[in-house]
Amino acid sequence: MHFLKSLLIASSCIPLFFAIQCYNGNQGLYVTTTNIPTVDCGATINTCAKSVDLVGQMAYRTCGSAYSCTFANGTASPRGYCYNVSTSQTLCCCYGNLCNATTRPAFNIFYLVMPLLILLALQSRKFVF
Repeated sequence: MHFLKSLLIASSCIPLFFAIQCYNGNQGLYVTTTNIPTVDCGATINTCAKSVDLVGQMAYRTCGSAYSCTFANGTASPRGYCYNVSTSQTLCCCYGNLCNATTRPAFNIFYLVMPLLILLALQSRKFVF
């Protein structure tokens, strides 16, 4: 059982050591991201970005420009953000694989918590392998 826990914990950390993927392309605001291509961002990029044109009703998605989401004043945001550049444009920065599909930057916390929930479920049932 100890080996299984260790294996599960190690496998849940694997995505942390590789480049993240982001959606990369332009699309209408109210269209799902299923047809947008993805791109590997490289080892030095840890963020995805999205720019929303409210007048043209388009969203432009790509890799972020840095290892962390940074506000205009230079402070890093640990959770990502969206802010209005003007009355017609919004910029978003987020962390995690394919996080630029939605306007909610903290959405991907689910994928970080899921391995822990599985471990708790296995422990409470006391499986014997």
